[in-house]
Amino acid sequence: MSGGRKTLSWGKDDVRQSFVVMKNEFRKFFYGKKMLLFLGLTVAVLALIIVMIAALDPFSDEDDKKRLTEAMFISFYAFIILIAVTLFGATSIVSEYEERTALILFTKPIRKSSIYMGKLLASIVLTFVFTCVYYAVSAVSCAVFGGIGTEMLVSFVLSACYIFGANGVALLISSVMKKSSTSSIVVFMLFLVLFTVISSVIETGAGSGTAFWMIDRASNGIVNCLSDSYDDGLRDAAVMLIWGAAASAAGYWLFKRRDF
Repeated sequence: MSGGRKTLSWGKDDVRQSFVVMKNEFRKFFYGKKMLLFLGLTVAVLALIIVMIAALDPFSDEDDKKRLTEAMFISFYAFIILIAVTLFGATSIVSEYEERTALILFTKPIRKSSIYMGKLLASIVLTFVFTCVYYAVSAVSCAVFGGIGTEMLVSFVLSACYIFGANGVALLISSVMKKSSTSSIVVFMLFLVLFTVISSVIETGAGSGTAFWMIDRASNGIVNCLSDSYDDGLRDAAVMLIWGAAASAAGYWLFKRRDF
């Protein structure tokens, strides 16, 4: 009886500590220059797209207008997610070691699992909030300029899955790096170039088909969902969620064994 209550109490305390870490991470984000940089970039991208759509409207067909408008907004968003993951997720763990704050944090009565989960949640939630704002602005703009279809909702759901997958990989990298700058560069280049190269090599070696189990191929669904022939939404979502879960577990395993 008492043993069961003790286990339950520890579980509740771990959750509470994770939210405390997440709250502190939010405070760090909002008082740092990274938040201003990311906010400015997101606003600039949205403003540029809206201006381009308003100024360049070469199609008279309503369906073409709708597809063009949706495509212009959605095609940029995977890159926006990559920037967010690079700025926030890639430095989340390694910054504690680089700035020596780990010496203070790890001496407090808080488990490493709570620290890791809090940092992961902070990066995911922050990026997801920006995703909601981005897609809300996109949906309103699409409704004004050309109409909106269910493809935007599919793209939003896939973006949410990509956020989880990309942040899981980012924290895995952050758990083994020694410098925040190095971790950011590795994460950025991994998603921008290396995953694509690896997928291409796999596909070339296989001779046919696509490496649908690679996260970069699955993330293409964010844009590919605009096509009438797209029917891989569930598969792509599952691939990105699996990547996020596996990378998060591996990252925590490495973080738990890392010394000062």
